[in-house]
Amino acid sequence: MSKTFIVFLAGITVGVLIAPHKGSKTRSRIRNFANDVCDGVESIVEKIGRRTDSVSMKAEKNAI
Repeated sequence: MSKTFIVFLAGITVGVLIAPHKGSKTRSRIRNFANDVCDGVESIVEKIGRRTDSVSMKAEKNAI
């Protein structure tokens, strides 16, 4: 991971942790944020997978 991304996540985490909410609400916000990040990463991985499949098919067609 890049240093910028790690600093970004650390900043978000610190901001949420020092927010003036109950602990249960803060934990819920962290959990929701983490789920959103995971959903985004899954989406990117799926897009990359589809594109690599497409490139592989084109390469096979050209090889024949």
